[in-house]
Amino acid sequence: MKNWIYFATAEKASLASTIEIVIDAQFLWRSAFNEKGAQIANVGGIEAGDHIVVAWRHSGAIRTAYLECTVAAPVSPVTPGVVIDKLTGPDAQMLIAAGYPINSAGEVEGIRLDNIRECYFQVQGRYGGNNAIHKLAGEDVGQLSIGATIPPEALMKPVGRIATYDPDPQLLARGSMLTPSAVDRAKVEATTGSRAFDAYVMVDWSSSSLPVTGNDSIWIASGAWSDRTFTPTSPLNVPTRLQAVDFLRRQLLLWREEGKRVLVGFDFAFGYPAGFARALGLTVSPGGAWKALHEHFAAKVTDSPQNKHNRDSFADDCNRQVGAPGPFWGCAASSATHSLTQQHIGVFQFPHHGLQEWRTTDNWARRRVTTQSVWKLNCGVSVGGQTILGIKHLDGLARSVDGRRWPFEGWSTPAGPAIWFAEMFPSLVPYPADWSDEYRTRRDRTQVRNCVRYAAERDSAGVLKGDFAKPGALDAATLAKVEGEEGWILWV
Repeated sequence: MKNWIYFATAEKASLASTIEIVIDAQFLWRSAFNEKGAQIANVGGIEAGDHIVVAWRHSGAIRTAYLECTVAAPVSPVTPGVVIDKLTGPDAQMLIAAGYPINSAGEVEGIRLDNIRECYFQVQGRYGGNNAIHKLAGEDVGQLSIGATIPPEALMKPVGRIATYDPDPQLLARGSMLTPSAVDRAKVEATTGSRAFDAYVMVDWSSSSLPVTGNDSIWIASGAWSDRTFTPTSPLNVPTRLQAVDFLRRQLLLWREEGKRVLVGFDFAFGYPAGFARALGLTVSPGGAWKALHEHFAAKVTDSPQNKHNRDSFADDCNRQVGAPGPFWGCAASSATHSLTQQHIGVFQFPHHGLQEWRTTDNWARRRVTTQSVWKLNCGVSVGGQTILGIKHLDGLARSVDGRRWPFEGWSTPAGPAIWFAEMFPSLVPYPADWSDEYRTRRDRTQVRNCVRYAAERDSAGVLKGDFAKPGALDAATLAKVEGEEGWILWV
């Protein structure tokens, strides 16, 4: 296995667009030959299984790595013996629209990718031109094992500042020896007595197949009002999904007994593009496709106390029912079948048997941040795997606490003691400028803590209730899809 580095610039597309298309399409632009017909340097040396670091040349001498990707075998190689693939038709058009150039035959050439992960670090080695692939220098190879998650400010400008106060020594993450920081010193000022909720819980979910803590595991942050005083709790890091659900159920029932109105946010999708329930052959009542899907997932998706699940085989069964391969894709290599594939570019296209790739709310979110399709299961960066395992547990949790799932059960906030479940996307939530270091080192913990802060601040200002109102820009047909099956992202 060899390590390579690819430098992109704004010549082809913006930084955010480049990262989004690499993750979404799992395809990196690179021609095999130059305009004179000669094979481009290093192309012949790249093999399936090698690793490519996707980096960006900023203004001046700053160069930053963002992703580490595994090279996949080509489906339609431009010439025997090289990994450069070629795409035509709808697949090519999608990439052309994103800024990928075409060859003289109208094809898009590039490298297929697997197992993409975030790997953020400052590049140190000496390299040549842009949009070229080089052998990774020794001083950068060592950074692969310590590369951090991409900080939000690297892709979008942070906004907003909040006040701070002296840290409470009890605000330590459970299971962590790290000390309190700016994240734990955030103070929410009470400005109005007319709030929509009394408590907030934000959950960063996980689709891990093993018990795990730290980044890329389950983090739960919460906070509650007592008159005009808001008290946040220390974020809790839970190793398994069943433990997380048990903790949430007990806490929510306690708050309900106390007469509280509680908002619970999860960072996975609550629905799928319209038509999925019927494509699976489920019995659907008017406006109830979401309910049929949630019940189906609860019954058919399995999960053990040790996080062992059947996510990929469940997705494979869904594909066979809809018309395989697709719409689910992006599974682990060990789970790949003729009906569940690791890639969809060059394998199948969207719309797939009438199913769109994106929900309406996803398209709204994509205007602001990099997002992932609910159909993409894994391959390092995705929400699809979390959604399958999330909906499975959401259905039972909501029933056990008599909770409502927004917006399926109404565009509103509770009038009395109640539990409200909402889909949220932490990357959409602005964070204080002095939290940047925390995002780099403890991102998941910081994101859920930030979402609790944001909800409490907006509620204190009297505007959170409006966030739950029906979007006025949707026509009747689109609104029916959103309310009946697709769902909506809070704060989109």
